[in-house]
Amino acid sequence: MKINNENKIFTTGFLDNSNLDDLKIHPALAPDDKTVEETLSFLRKENNEWVYVFDADEKKQIVRFKGEENYVNPPEEQFLRMKDKVILHNHPQDQSFSIQDINAITFYNAKKNIVVTPKYTYIAERNGKDWNIDLSSKEDSDLFEEASNWIISELNKKLLNNTETEDSINQKTNHLIWKNIFRIKNIKYERTNN
Repeated sequence: MKINNENKIFTTGFLDNSNLDDLKIHPALAPDDKTVEETLSFLRKENNEWVYVFDADEKKQIVRFKGEENYVNPPEEQFLRMKDKVILHNHPQDQSFSIQDINAITFYNAKKNIVVTPKYTYIAERNGKDWNIDLSSKEDSDLFEEASNWIISELNKKLLNNTETEDSINQKTNHLIWKNIFRIKNIKYERTNN
């Protein structure tokens, strides 16, 4: 999920800014009748990214967006609907949260973010009224960089020792980075098998 605010993309290097004009803005689709569980089941099998917004009780679907294979880009005004809501999102390539996902949910103060992949479900939930993380701040940006460097270094050692494959390392990297950062920032985080 990418956000565009006054022509700025909130990122720290994971997005090539040279092609931002090519991003499609995906219109809101009317809510369907799927429950959270039905939506999770649907998203596990989808080849395109989707974003669903549910109320805080996870009972009523508010809006949904269909994207492309590697991103979904809702119109900026739709992000305002995320405040205090539950966001369901899928990553067909089996990755945990992207930095863009975290920037969007923290900036717009969603209550909870759930990313579903074919193999796992990742859940991040704020403690209290805000997320206690701002990746645009020097402190949190440095924390992200330090955690990323350490995790990537440790996983590369496993690759060199032939104890991990490149595919398994790619799948684990974001998960381990967020697991460490969220533990430090006292944010609820879990990964479950599908």
